[in-house]
Amino acid sequence: PTGELPRSILLAVERSLVDRAPPGTRVSVYCIPSLFQNAAQKDSGVKSIYLRVVGMTKDSDHGESATFTPKEEEAFTKLAQRPDVYEILSKSVAPSIQGSYTVDIKRALICMMLGGTRKKLNDGVRLRGDINVLLLGDP
Repeated sequence: PTGELPRSILLAVERSLVDRAPPGTRVSVYCIPSLFQNAAQKDSGVKSIYLRVVGMTKDSDHGESATFTPKEEEAFTKLAQRPDVYEILSKSVAPSIQGSYTVDIKRALICMMLGGTRKKLNDGVRLRGDINVLLLGDP
């Protein structure tokens, strides 16, 4: 469907993580990017990327797993009403990493974590609300 184009990447799931979710279940995976050399392409030196899964959680469709106390909800409401909420949140991301170059990176990460929402249109089409961020840099 529109907004959810099928894409694929090779994931290696091992040991206790196997069979944790039935097919079709939306999951979040925590992975380590790795490289392997296909036996058919051994002479070319071309390597392929795969992700080695080290953790997995099932996604809930409607946020039903999140529960907050009334005191926490009140704190969220107060924070949301502040005009500088965006600055507060961006400064709270990795506060030990500082520098003028990190300001926009931290803002992008906040948008990625809190930004988009999924939408279901009247005709049944689902649109992803995911915001993707790609960070490249010199270690």
